[in-house]
Amino acid sequence: MISMYTNGSEIFNRLSSEKQQFILNQIIKEFGESGYDRVSMRKIAKNTQASIGSLYQYFGDKEGILKIAVEQVFVILSSYIEKVEKTSMELEMRLKVMFESMCKVGEEHPEVIRFYNKIPSDKRMIKEWVNQFYGNKSFFTVYWQTVNELQKEGKINPELDPVTYTFIIDTLILSGEIFHNIQYQEIKTKVFLEDLTQSNLLLKENIVDSLTELTREDRATHAN
Repeated sequence: MISMYTNGSEIFNRLSSEKQQFILNQIIKEFGESGYDRVSMRKIAKNTQASIGSLYQYFGDKEGILKIAVEQVFVILSSYIEKVEKTSMELEMRLKVMFESMCKVGEEHPEVIRFYNKIPSDKRMIKEWVNQFYGNKSFFTVYWQTVNELQKEGKINPELDPVTYTFIIDTLILSGEIFHNIQYQEIKTKVFLEDLTQSNLLLKENIVDSLTELTREDRATHAN
């Protein structure tokens, strides 16, 4: 099945899905490693086995290549986010699925995590991310929606600032994913899968426990 991309030309959208995914994966990887200013069109062309002329036909210019990269990142994330959205509206359960989903992204699409981590330090990438953010699903959005809904249902502290708490969730889970991914790469080479499973469970439990503790009303009362 051929995927149709808003930021891809008609020529690009006629390519096979396998070819599209291969090209986009290399583009995301290059932006994640180099950032906008240092991205090399020659390197992308070499890694995608396409000519520079073909890349311009597909995406117009370097800015167009960044746009398609951001679009593809949101496409990749959407299936993982949908799993979180289908999880019951209980804080601990959602936090666990959020963490598991982010770790899964890191295992299956490490280039996406590198790209995501590059955004805060790259003005052009920030700008394009913001431009496409509100028209797409994101982990940050589903974090915020979860906190907001749980507050409305009275399941977590109503005085908790949802925006601040969402930033804390995003930071802790992403940090946990980075730590998990480092271990995953090291353990995978040694084929100690049991060690990975145990380590991942402990990491998840620590993060979920910390985030759950922050939502308790008695904690807020003692703080005051």
